Amino acid sequence: MLSEIERDEIYGEPKEIDGDTIIWESRGNKDRFYLKVPVRRANGEEMHLRAYYGARRYSFALLYRGTILIRRWDFERHENPGPDGSIFNGVPHKHKWTEEYGDEWAYTVDDVPVNDVELALKAFLTECNISVIGPTQQSLFSIS
Repeated sequence: MLSEIERDEIYGEPKEIDGDTIIWESRGNKDRFYLKVPVRRANGEEMHLRAYYGARRYSFALLYRGTILIRRWDFERHENPGPDGSIFNGVPHKHKWTEEYGDEWAYTVDDVPVNDVELALKAFLTECNISVIGPTQQSLFSIS
């Protein structure tokens, strides 16, 4: 298991993805799209970026070894277990793993757009210190 300090180090270090691996795929429903992209750390180790886009929401997660949360952004409803007991109901927020609360710890943010999934993805990549190498897939979405 990774400590909070180790997760924060991974979060802050430079990482990269190949632009041609950013491919949104529909899974049986034309209104829902999924993304799973390999992310390379400087030491060559592979991580993953996973994303979901639906008609009313989307989310992004940076995962280590497939399931270990480094950072997640979403705006789904849930209650924060932290000391303030905030309830996030359609409010953009990020999840950060902490020793005390696991991956349920969250905090509100306004640095990721909520009306453009492609701009939101770019903002999340920038925040996670992930560079995109090469060209990317042409836009699938006309929500911009």
